[in-house]
Amino acid sequence: MQPSAFADDCYGMQGSVSYDPNTEICCGEVTWDKNKYACCGGENAYDKNSHACCDDRDVYDKNSQICCDVDVIDKNDHTYGCCDNQKYDKRSKACCDDSIEYGSQCP
Repeated sequence: MQPSAFADDCYGMQGSVSYDPNTEICCGEVTWDKNKYACCGGENAYDKNSHACCDDRDVYDKNSQICCDVDVIDKNDHTYGCCDNQKYDKRSKACCDDSIEYGSQCP
């Protein structure tokens, strides 16, 4: 890597390594390409094209999961759903116009 006037240090178990914050991120004590990766909760690097971070703590697959406030839910989950960013139990409730209603159908 070319030395940069804007170098930072990424600290890990083996000491520190300098990196350029314009092109890299430090996540989980490892440097990653900033164009391809992002960091979730300071510890979990993920591919920005296929994954995302939920509540700054959980990495999830954007193709098969959703982030619902603080919970990661499988898109094809038959038990839980997400309604206006709130997790709900599909077995006893329904999402009606972004509002959770008791019962399995909307009024």
